[in-house]
Formats: sequence, structure tokens, C-alpha cells
Amino acid sequence: MSPTDRAVGLDALLAGTADGASAVDRNGVIVGWNAAAERILGHRVDQVVGRQCHEVMEGRDSAGNLRCCEHCTVRTHARRCEPVHHFALMTRRRAGDPVWLDVSSVVLGEAADAPAAWILLFRDVSSSHEIESILREKAVAAPARLERPSSERLTARELQILRLMKEGAATETITDRLRISRATVQNHIHSIFGKLDVHSRLEAVALAYRYGL
Repeated sequence: MSPTDRAVGLDALLAGTADGASAVDRNGVIVGWNAAAERILGHRVDQVVGRQCHEVMEGRDSAGNLRCCEHCTVRTHARRCEPVHHFALMTRRRAGDPVWLDVSSVVLGEAADAPAAWILLFRDVSSSHEIESILREKAVAAPARLERPSSERLTARELQILRLMKEGAATETITDRLRISRATVQNHIHSIFGKLDVHSRLEAVALAYRYGL
């Protein structure tokens, strides 16, 4: 797949993600920003792409300590191919009002030809109930190192579908290209999730990028 095709696939993947999503390259530069991210934080894609992630997010913890910096936890773990799960971050919308986010990262890897090194996923949890729950549970989860998945786990058809998912293909597009039913595609996707031990297309595609599946 060419770099252009990879970029198009990444854009399609971000567009299909319900949470706010920011794709970041290995230098910490934002290379993708979806509509949900714009809705949550108020920044348009042209206002953030090309800027350092930590400069845009400027997140702080509950004590007011700066969490977003050039060598932040997310970037450190991304370099070790480790995701970071569900931590609370306070930042500000473009208009200046504060917003609490529940943030996770999905690692794509740091290959030179990868469209991004990691994806930052976030949702608005500014309601007091959700904030208290996150802080009470100390939601900075210990990142788990993922075992390298093998393409041998997947059937030839599952690999076809996974590679189409990498291109950002929706279920309907996959059914048209492979000339199989929607139900069959969904069954294959469910099987892919189980074999790769993931719970979403984004996680499956992240593993596919990272390990060249």
C-alpha cells in the first residue's frame, strides 16, 4: 500500500470512530483529527494538523500538574508499543472553557512508512459523576505489552477483510468488493476481533499496521 493509500485509510478510520480521535506521528505531530475531536474541543482539522500534540492538548491532571509535554506518558509508552488505557485529563476547548476528557491511546508503531505512530482517543466526561468515577478508580491503567499476533491465526478471507479495514473500507464496501453478504462480513470481523483479542476496528487496524498483517 502506498503512503497516500495509507493516509486515506487512516482518515477513513478516524472518520468512522465515534470518540474524539487524533492521529499522531512518531515526532509527536498531529497528522489526523476527526469530526468528534472538533466537536469536543472546538479545533478544526486545519488548526491542529502539523502542530505538536502536547501544544494542542495542554492537558493537566486533577492537581493541576501539566501532563501533556514533549516526553509525556503516552509518547513514552508508544515508543515501547504499549497502549495507555483510560486516564483523566483536563484541558480547554478552543473557546477557553475547561473540559475533562477520558483519554486512551492505541499504538500503530513507529515504522518510517506508517501514517501515524499512535492514535489518541478521548471523550468528554465533564459531568461530575463521570469525573468522580474516573478519579476514584485511578484510571491510569498499567499498560500491557501486547503479544505479537500471527497472520497464521487468521484465514485468508479474514486477512482480506482486515486489509480492507486498514484502507478504511466500511462493511458495505467490503461486501461489494468481496461479493459476500453483510452478515458474512460481520461474522468474519467478529472472528478477527476474537483471534486478535481486540474489541474494535481501530484496535484491529492498529495491530495490523504495527505487525504488517
